[in-house]
Amino acid sequence: NSVLNGVPAGASGEDTYRLGDLNVAADGACAVRVREAPDHAAALDAAQLLVVDHPSEVTPYWVGGAFVLGTRQSAARITTGDGSDLTTTLAGGGAYTIGPEDTLTVDLGPGGGGSPVIIAASGWGSLALQVSGGQGGRQPAARCYPRSAPDELALAAPGADAFRLVCDGSASLSFVGRLAVSPVPPTVRSATLLSGQDTRIGEVKAAVAAPDSVSATLIGPDTLALAYVSPPLVQGSVRDHFLVLEAIPLNPQTLAPLALRPAREDLPVRFALYQNQPNPFGAVTTIRFDLPVGAPVRLEVFDAQGRKLTTLANRYFPPGYHAVTWKPAATGRSVGPGVYFYRIEAGPFRERRKMVVLP
Repeated sequence: NSVLNGVPAGASGEDTYRLGDLNVAADGACAVRVREAPDHAAALDAAQLLVVDHPSEVTPYWVGGAFVLGTRQSAARITTGDGSDLTTTLAGGGAYTIGPEDTLTVDLGPGGGGSPVIIAASGWGSLALQVSGGQGGRQPAARCYPRSAPDELALAAPGADAFRLVCDGSASLSFVGRLAVSPVPPTVRSATLLSGQDTRIGEVKAAVAAPDSVSATLIGPDTLALAYVSPPLVQGSVRDHFLVLEAIPLNPQTLAPLALRPAREDLPVRFALYQNQPNPFGAVTTIRFDLPVGAPVRLEVFDAQGRKLTTLANRYFPPGYHAVTWKPAATGRSVGPGVYFYRIEAGPFRERRKMVVLP
Protein backbone atom coordinates (compact mmCIF):
# COMPACT_ATOMS: atom_id res chain seq x y z
CA ASN A 1 0.00 0.00 0.00
CA SER A 2 1.09 3.62 -0.37
CA VAL A 3 2.59 5.60 2.51
CA LEU A 4 3.48 9.24 3.22
CA ASN A 5 0.48 10.43 1.21
CA GLY A 6 0.01 14.17 1.31
CA VAL A 7 3.60 15.01 2.31
CA PRO A 8 4.99 17.54 -0.21
CA ALA A 9 8.51 17.35 -1.62
CA GLY A 10 11.04 18.88 0.75
CA ALA A 11 8.84 18.55 3.85
CA SER A 12 9.45 16.07 6.65
CA GLY A 13 6.58 13.66 7.23
CA GLU A 14 5.67 10.59 9.25
CA ASP A 15 3.34 7.73 8.45
CA THR A 16 2.13 4.90 10.68
CA TYR A 17 0.81 1.96 8.68
CA ARG A 18 -0.88 -1.19 10.00
CA LEU A 19 0.81 -4.15 8.32
CA GLY A 20 -1.97 -6.69 8.80
CA ASP A 21 -0.99 -10.37 8.70
CA LEU A 22 2.79 -10.11 9.04
CA ASN A 23 4.57 -13.46 8.79
CA VAL A 24 6.49 -13.82 12.07
CA ALA A 25 8.71 -16.81 12.85
CA ALA A 26 8.67 -18.61 16.19
CA ASP A 27 11.75 -16.69 17.31
CA GLY A 28 10.13 -13.33 16.46
CA ALA A 29 12.00 -12.81 13.18
CA CYS A 30 10.08 -11.01 10.43
CA ALA A 31 10.78 -9.05 7.26
CA VAL A 32 9.26 -6.00 5.58
CA ARG A 33 10.04 -4.59 2.14
CA VAL A 34 9.60 -0.92 1.30
CA ARG A 35 9.76 0.03 -2.39
CA GLU A 36 10.06 3.57 -3.69
CA ALA A 37 7.73 4.15 -6.63
CA PRO A 38 9.30 4.85 -10.04
CA ASP A 39 9.81 8.57 -10.71
CA HIS A 40 9.74 9.25 -6.97
CA ALA A 41 12.45 9.67 -4.33
CA ALA A 42 12.70 10.20 -0.59
CA ALA A 43 15.27 10.68 2.15
CA LEU A 44 14.23 7.95 4.60
CA ASP A 45 15.24 8.88 8.14
CA ALA A 46 13.66 6.05 10.13
CA ALA A 47 11.80 2.79 9.56
CA GLN A 48 10.55 1.44 12.87
CA LEU A 49 8.41 -1.64 13.45
CA LEU A 50 6.10 -1.22 16.44
CA VAL A 51 4.27 -4.14 18.03
CA VAL A 52 1.00 -3.33 19.79
CA ASP A 53 -0.34 -6.02 22.14
CA HIS A 54 -3.95 -5.67 23.26
CA PRO A 55 -7.12 -7.56 24.26
CA SER A 56 -8.78 -9.34 21.35
CA GLU A 57 -12.10 -7.49 21.66
CA VAL A 58 -10.59 -4.10 20.77
CA THR A 59 -8.47 -2.75 17.88
CA PRO A 60 -5.53 -0.34 18.08
CA TYR A 61 -5.56 2.90 16.07
CA TRP A 62 -2.93 5.61 15.65
CA VAL A 63 -4.69 8.85 16.61
CA GLY A 64 -3.04 12.21 17.15
CA GLY A 65 0.43 10.82 17.80
CA ALA A 66 -0.50 7.92 20.08
CA PHE A 67 -2.10 4.48 19.99
CA VAL A 68 -5.59 4.06 21.44
CA LEU A 69 -7.78 0.98 21.67
CA GLY A 70 -11.45 0.82 20.83
CA THR A 71 -14.22 -0.49 18.62
CA ARG A 72 -15.63 1.37 15.67
CA GLN A 73 -19.28 2.40 15.66
CA SER A 74 -21.34 3.43 12.64
CA ALA A 75 -22.53 7.00 12.22
CA ALA A 76 -26.11 7.75 13.20
CA ARG A 77 -26.82 9.22 9.76
CA ILE A 78 -24.91 9.96 6.54
CA THR A 79 -26.45 11.84 3.63
CA THR A 80 -25.20 13.10 0.27
CA GLY A 81 -25.59 16.64 -1.00
CA ASP A 82 -28.85 15.72 -2.75
CA GLY A 83 -30.26 14.09 0.39
CA SER A 84 -29.62 10.41 -0.43
CA ASP A 85 -29.18 8.27 2.68
CA LEU A 86 -25.86 6.38 2.87
CA THR A 87 -26.07 5.36 6.52
CA THR A 88 -26.44 1.65 5.84
CA THR A 89 -24.04 1.68 2.89
CA LEU A 90 -21.22 3.21 4.94
CA ALA A 91 -21.80 1.11 8.02
CA GLY A 92 -19.25 -1.35 6.62
CA GLY A 93 -21.29 -3.35 4.15
CA GLY A 94 -21.09 -1.28 0.98
CA ALA A 95 -19.12 1.35 -0.89
CA TYR A 96 -19.57 4.88 -2.15
CA THR A 97 -17.24 6.91 -4.36
CA ILE A 98 -16.84 10.55 -3.40
CA GLY A 99 -15.33 13.06 -5.81
CA PRO A 100 -14.44 16.75 -5.82
CA GLU A 101 -18.03 17.79 -6.53
CA ASP A 102 -19.51 15.65 -3.73
CA THR A 103 -20.19 16.43 -0.09
CA LEU A 104 -21.32 14.08 2.65
CA THR A 105 -22.99 15.21 5.86
CA VAL A 106 -22.16 12.90 8.75
CA ASP A 107 -24.01 12.83 12.08
CA LEU A 108 -22.15 10.74 14.66
CA GLY A 109 -25.01 10.86 17.17
CA PRO A 110 -25.23 12.53 20.58
CA GLY A 111 -21.76 12.93 22.10
CA GLY A 112 -20.06 11.45 19.05
CA GLY A 113 -18.02 14.57 18.40
CA GLY A 114 -15.83 13.76 21.39
CA SER A 115 -14.62 10.52 19.80
CA PRO A 116 -12.02 9.94 17.08
CA VAL A 117 -13.41 9.52 13.57
CA ILE A 118 -12.75 6.32 11.60
CA ILE A 119 -12.88 6.35 7.79
CA ALA A 120 -12.25 3.23 5.69
CA ALA A 121 -11.27 4.36 2.21
CA SER A 122 -8.99 4.04 -0.79
CA GLY A 123 -8.18 6.56 -3.48
CA TRP A 124 -6.17 9.73 -3.95
CA GLY A 125 -6.29 13.34 -2.85
CA SER A 126 -7.48 14.34 0.59
CA LEU A 127 -10.61 14.05 2.71
CA ALA A 128 -11.38 17.10 4.83
CA LEU A 129 -13.68 17.22 7.87
CA GLN A 130 -15.46 20.56 8.20
CA VAL A 131 -17.57 21.63 11.17
CA SER A 132 -19.92 24.55 11.57
CA GLY A 133 -18.23 27.85 12.29
CA GLY A 134 -19.45 31.32 13.14
CA GLN A 135 -22.18 33.00 11.07
CA GLY A 136 -23.14 29.77 9.35
CA GLY A 137 -19.71 29.16 7.83
CA ARG A 138 -17.51 26.07 7.90
CA GLN A 139 -14.08 25.57 9.38
CA PRO A 140 -11.67 22.63 8.95
CA ALA A 141 -11.46 20.16 11.81
CA ALA A 142 -9.18 17.46 10.36
CA ARG A 143 -7.76 16.13 7.10
CA CYS A 144 -6.60 12.69 5.98
CA TYR A 145 -5.14 11.16 2.83
CA PRO A 146 -6.55 7.84 1.55
CA ARG A 147 -4.06 5.22 0.41
CA SER A 148 -4.09 3.55 -2.96
CA ALA A 149 -5.47 0.33 -1.42
CA PRO A 150 -8.23 0.17 1.24
CA ASP A 151 -7.21 1.11 4.75
CA GLU A 152 -8.71 2.56 7.92
CA LEU A 153 -7.81 6.16 8.70
CA ALA A 154 -8.23 7.50 12.24
CA LEU A 155 -8.67 11.24 12.87
CA ALA A 156 -8.80 13.18 16.10
CA ALA A 157 -12.21 13.99 17.54
CA PRO A 158 -13.84 16.76 15.46
CA GLY A 159 -15.40 18.45 18.50
CA ALA A 160 -18.87 18.42 16.91
CA ASP A 161 -21.40 15.62 16.57
CA ALA A 162 -22.01 16.49 12.91
CA PHE A 163 -19.51 17.37 10.22
CA ARG A 164 -19.21 17.65 6.47
CA LEU A 165 -16.86 15.38 4.54
CA VAL A 166 -15.31 16.96 1.43
CA CYS A 167 -12.91 15.35 -1.08
CA ASP A 168 -10.50 17.15 -3.41
CA GLY A 169 -9.67 13.98 -5.35
CA SER A 170 -11.50 10.67 -5.60
CA ALA A 171 -12.03 8.12 -2.85
CA SER A 172 -14.01 4.93 -2.42
CA LEU A 173 -15.52 4.87 1.07
CA SER A 174 -16.67 1.71 2.84
CA PHE A 175 -17.09 2.99 6.41
CA VAL A 176 -17.53 6.33 8.16
CA GLY A 177 -18.13 6.43 11.90
CA ARG A 178 -16.47 6.92 15.24
CA LEU A 179 -14.19 5.05 17.62
CA ALA A 180 -15.59 4.04 20.99
CA VAL A 181 -12.35 4.35 22.97
CA SER A 182 -11.44 1.72 25.53
CA PRO A 183 -9.91 2.85 28.86
CA VAL A 184 -7.43 -0.04 28.63
CA PRO A 185 -4.04 1.14 27.30
CA PRO A 186 -2.18 -0.97 24.74
CA THR A 187 1.31 -2.34 25.26
CA VAL A 188 3.52 -0.73 22.61
CA ARG A 189 7.10 -1.83 22.00
CA SER A 190 9.66 -1.55 19.23
CA ALA A 191 10.99 -4.52 17.30
CA THR A 192 14.76 -4.65 16.94
CA LEU A 193 16.09 -3.78 13.49
CA LEU A 194 18.63 -6.41 12.44
CA SER A 195 19.46 -5.16 8.95
CA GLY A 196 18.34 -2.81 6.21
CA GLN A 197 19.50 -3.65 2.69
CA ASP A 198 18.77 -1.36 -0.25
CA THR A 199 19.00 -2.80 -3.76
CA ARG A 200 21.08 0.14 -5.00
CA ILE A 201 23.18 1.40 -2.10
CA GLY A 202 23.53 -1.65 0.12
CA GLU A 203 23.40 -1.67 3.92
CA VAL A 204 21.56 1.33 5.39
CA LYS A 205 20.68 0.05 8.85
CA ALA A 206 22.52 2.84 10.65
CA ALA A 207 20.71 5.47 8.59
CA VAL A 208 17.16 4.20 9.15
CA ALA A 209 17.33 2.66 12.63
CA ALA A 210 15.99 5.77 14.40
CA PRO A 211 15.13 9.43 13.77
CA ASP A 212 18.41 11.34 13.70
CA SER A 213 20.53 13.52 11.45
CA VAL A 214 21.31 10.84 8.85
CA SER A 215 19.02 9.28 6.24
CA ALA A 216 19.05 6.91 3.28
CA THR A 217 18.05 8.30 -0.10
CA LEU A 218 15.73 5.94 -1.98
CA ILE A 219 15.21 6.52 -5.70
CA GLY A 220 12.45 4.56 -7.40
CA PRO A 221 12.38 1.66 -7.95
CA ASP A 222 14.81 1.10 -5.03
CA THR A 223 13.63 -1.64 -2.67
CA LEU A 224 14.60 -1.64 0.99
CA ALA A 225 14.56 -5.03 2.74
CA LEU A 226 14.17 -4.64 6.51
CA ALA A 227 14.73 -7.52 8.94
CA TYR A 228 13.41 -7.28 12.50
CA VAL A 229 12.98 -9.43 15.57
CA SER A 230 9.88 -8.83 17.70
CA PRO A 231 9.66 -9.02 21.50
CA PRO A 232 7.57 -11.83 23.06
CA LEU A 233 3.80 -11.45 22.99
CA VAL A 234 2.18 -10.24 26.21
CA GLN A 235 0.32 -13.17 27.70
CA GLY A 236 -3.42 -13.15 27.01
CA SER A 237 -3.10 -10.57 24.21
CA VAL A 238 -3.25 -10.43 20.44
CA ARG A 239 -0.83 -8.39 18.35
CA ASP A 240 -0.88 -5.80 15.57
CA HIS A 241 2.23 -4.62 13.73
CA PHE A 242 2.71 -1.03 12.55
CA LEU A 243 5.45 0.25 10.27
CA VAL A 244 6.41 3.83 11.16
CA LEU A 245 8.27 5.71 8.44
CA GLU A 246 9.83 9.14 8.80
CA ALA A 247 11.03 10.61 5.52
CA ILE A 248 11.33 13.66 3.31
CA PRO A 249 9.93 13.19 -0.20
CA LEU A 250 12.38 14.61 -2.72
CA ASN A 251 11.99 16.10 -6.17
CA PRO A 252 13.23 13.32 -8.49
CA GLN A 253 14.25 15.89 -11.11
CA THR A 254 17.07 17.09 -8.85
CA LEU A 255 18.24 13.49 -8.45
CA ALA A 256 18.57 12.63 -12.14
CA PRO A 257 22.41 12.56 -12.18
CA LEU A 258 22.43 10.32 -9.12
CA ALA A 259 19.71 8.02 -10.47
CA LEU A 260 21.71 7.38 -13.65
CA ARG A 261 24.72 6.14 -11.73
CA PRO A 262 25.10 2.36 -11.38
CA ALA A 263 24.34 0.70 -8.08
CA ARG A 264 26.90 1.12 -5.29
CA GLU A 265 29.00 3.69 -7.15
CA ASP A 266 31.10 5.73 -4.78
CA LEU A 267 28.61 8.39 -3.73
CA PRO A 268 27.43 9.14 -0.18
CA VAL A 269 24.38 7.22 1.01
CA ARG A 270 23.59 9.72 3.76
CA PHE A 271 24.17 13.29 4.89
CA ALA A 272 27.21 13.70 7.14
CA LEU A 273 29.35 16.43 8.72
CA TYR A 274 32.84 15.37 9.84
CA GLN A 275 35.26 16.60 12.45
CA ASN A 276 37.52 19.29 11.04
CA GLN A 277 41.11 18.33 10.28
CA PRO A 278 43.47 19.16 11.82
CA ASN A 279 41.91 19.80 15.19
CA PRO A 280 43.17 21.60 17.24
CA PHE A 281 44.69 23.90 14.61
CA GLY A 282 46.34 27.26 14.18
CA ALA A 283 46.37 28.83 10.72
CA VAL A 284 43.93 26.74 8.67
CA THR A 285 41.60 23.73 8.95
CA THR A 286 39.43 21.70 6.56
CA ILE A 287 35.76 20.85 7.14
CA ARG A 288 34.32 17.96 5.12
CA PHE A 289 30.70 17.00 4.53
CA ASP A 290 28.76 14.47 2.43
CA LEU A 291 25.61 15.04 0.38
CA PRO A 292 23.66 12.05 -1.00
CA VAL A 293 21.60 14.51 -3.08
CA GLY A 294 22.19 18.02 -4.32
CA ALA A 295 21.10 20.64 -1.80
CA PRO A 296 21.56 24.29 -0.78
CA VAL A 297 24.26 24.32 1.90
CA ARG A 298 24.92 26.90 4.60
CA LEU A 299 28.09 26.34 6.65
CA GLU A 300 28.78 28.84 9.45
CA VAL A 301 31.27 29.33 12.28
CA PHE A 302 30.30 30.59 15.76
CA ASP A 303 32.21 31.51 18.89
CA ALA A 304 31.59 29.95 22.29
CA GLN A 305 28.94 32.61 23.07
CA GLY A 306 26.95 31.67 19.96
CA ARG A 307 27.92 34.76 17.91
CA LYS A 308 28.39 34.09 14.22
CA LEU A 309 31.93 34.79 13.02
CA THR A 310 31.72 33.89 9.34
CA THR A 311 29.80 32.02 6.64
CA LEU A 312 32.04 29.51 4.87
CA ALA A 313 29.43 28.37 2.32
CA ASN A 314 25.99 29.53 1.26
CA ARG A 315 25.14 28.00 -2.11
CA TYR A 316 23.95 24.89 -3.90
CA PHE A 317 26.26 21.85 -3.84
CA PRO A 318 25.80 18.75 -6.05
CA PRO A 319 25.69 15.25 -4.52
CA GLY A 320 29.09 13.99 -3.45
CA TYR A 321 31.94 14.53 -1.00
CA HIS A 322 32.82 18.15 -0.27
CA ALA A 323 35.36 20.15 1.72
CA VAL A 324 35.84 23.79 2.63
CA THR A 325 38.68 25.46 4.50
CA TRP A 326 38.64 28.04 7.26
CA LYS A 327 41.45 30.48 7.97
CA PRO A 328 40.66 32.38 11.18
CA ALA A 329 42.97 35.23 10.09
CA ALA A 330 40.73 35.84 7.06
CA THR A 331 37.55 36.15 9.10
CA GLY A 332 37.81 39.93 9.31
CA ARG A 333 37.61 40.06 13.08
CA SER A 334 39.84 39.00 15.95
CA VAL A 335 39.77 35.24 16.47
CA GLY A 336 41.71 34.27 19.55
CA PRO A 337 42.56 30.82 20.83
CA GLY A 338 39.66 28.85 22.26
CA VAL A 339 36.64 26.72 21.44
CA TYR A 340 34.51 27.43 18.36
CA PHE A 341 31.60 25.71 16.67
CA TYR A 342 30.68 25.07 13.05
CA ARG A 343 27.15 24.31 11.88
CA ILE A 344 25.76 22.98 8.61
CA GLU A 345 22.27 23.24 7.12
CA ALA A 346 21.91 21.13 3.97
CA GLY A 347 18.38 20.41 2.78
CA PRO A 348 16.80 18.42 5.64
CA PHE A 349 20.15 17.87 7.39
CA ARG A 350 21.27 19.81 10.49
CA GLU A 351 24.46 19.17 12.45
CA ARG A 352 26.98 21.02 14.63
CA ARG A 353 30.54 20.21 15.75
CA LYS A 354 33.19 21.75 17.99
CA MET A 355 36.76 22.76 17.06
CA VAL A 356 39.68 24.30 18.93
CA VAL A 357 41.87 27.18 17.72
CA LEU A 358 45.40 27.22 19.09
CA PRO A 359 47.42 30.37 19.96
